[in-house]
Amino acid sequence: MTKLTFEDVSKGNSTLEKTSISTFNVKGDLIPRIDVNQFVKILDGVYNEYFSKVLIIDCRFEYEFNGGHIDGAINISSQKDLENKFLKEDCLAKIDMNSKKNDTLLIFHCEFSSYRGP
Repeated sequence: MTKLTFEDVSKGNSTLEKTSISTFNVKGDLIPRIDVNQFVKILDGVYNEYFSKVLIIDCRFEYEFNGGHIDGAINISSQKDLENKFLKEDCLAKIDMNSKKNDTLLIFHCEFSSYRGP
């Protein structure tokens, strides 16, 4: 089993590039974004052949999440909590880079705010 490092995560070795999911970027931001139509297709399973799992991370504040959220979403509203969930050494050590099971599509859902960014 190959050990995954932070450098591996940040290289852009994305399964997303192999799909026909339509994405766009905003000026000064490298994060690929999707519109609501692509989101619906993802939830409907159109891209299941590429991803073993879809994980929706709701980055809004807890009170916003508690007021209503996308079914199945998890609430993580701080950078520290995101790092703890996805980038801790013990978490990375469990990932087998050669396994299809690693093809989880992460979708970050948030609203604009000066705290979270656009």
